[in-house]
Amino acid sequence: MKPIFPVSFLTALLTITFVWSVLVTSAPAVAATISTSPPAESKDKDKNKDAAKEETDFSQEFAECLNKLTEAEDAKVKCVLAETKRQEVRMDRAYKQATATLEPRPKARFQEAQRQWVKYRDAQCSFYALLYVGVQGSAEAADCALTATTERAAELEKMRDL
Repeated sequence: MKPIFPVSFLTALLTITFVWSVLVTSAPAVAATISTSPPAESKDKDKNKDAAKEETDFSQEFAECLNKLTEAEDAKVKCVLAETKRQEVRMDRAYKQATATLEPRPKARFQEAQRQWVKYRDAQCSFYALLYVGVQGSAEAADCALTATTERAAELEKMRDL
């Protein structure tokens, strides 16, 4: 049986983040020329807090992580990747509960739909990593994955309750 949630996408994001952090620590001058995003301001930290509070589907750990952020974008990516993992656990739990009572034929269709959704999410979000340079690409891809996964988890929870 194939795993429902492949880890290759998150592994790629973690690798990109790691490479970027090595670049930033070993060659700040090069990293400064590559970065396309403007320097973050302290009000960005407040914006991160507000964003986490607005979304009730996000975990308390995510809000706490965002509250501890420095101005570095790569720190945000780490918070987002950790929250994405939590949301994938939530999504997997809702998926299992939603399929638990299904007959074999609809269950097989639902399994295929979920596999296709994961492929779509991974393809769509990895596209963002190609559009932007460096850590901004990682951040955009990670944000995409988090948003999509959180929305899918909520959708599956609604299906579970039908």
